[in-house]
Amino acid sequence: MYKGLINKYREFLPVTDETPIVTLNEGNTPLIKADNLAKKIGIDAEIYLKFDKTQKSGLCNYLRALVKQNLNLSLSEILNKFIDDEKYYLELNASRFPFLAEYIDDAEFLKDTEDYLKECIKYYEYKEKQRPIIEAQKEFEKKKRKFLQEVKMSKEAPTKKQLYYYERLCKKYSIDKKNVEDLSKLDLRDEIERILNEHSDDYKNID
Repeated sequence: MYKGLINKYREFLPVTDETPIVTLNEGNTPLIKADNLAKKIGIDAEIYLKFDKTQKSGLCNYLRALVKQNLNLSLSEILNKFIDDEKYYLELNASRFPFLAEYIDDAEFLKDTEDYLKECIKYYEYKEKQRPIIEAQKEFEKKKRKFLQEVKMSKEAPTKKQLYYYERLCKKYSIDKKNVEDLSKLDLRDEIERILNEHSDDYKNID
């Protein structure tokens, strides 16, 4: 029985008998020779297609997603859900991982799967604990970007669009215009916002 990449190439890797090996028997994805494809595109070469349906890495992605969607369940409950679901679909010949038929009852495979699920649970629990820190960092970065943008605007002259809109607002609400030559892009933005807030009910009706 195939035992995964690490065991297959063990003699070439820095592992010993004491090294804990966690594997889902990844690797060994079949390659299918596609002679007709080579002829069709007119090249004198051998073309092989990867039979991705048997890829073990897809199983790893599936297990991570399974854990993420069921963090309210215990490790044993998640493992049992996975085993029960896969056995059901294997019986229907509709499993997304048909290679599991060879391993689904193998004790070593089940132990490795349990170990992998355990690590996934640890990862998502850690990520959840870090959420407040990550959200605080995002908020800090947002405020920093706003501050730097306003510093830049404070050194720039108002845009033509700002000047035009400011003039229309002053005309509509009979407001004495300020000397825009003394205003920065930031100043005029704040002035426009002040006017809009004071006349929030009808500012959208500017003709």
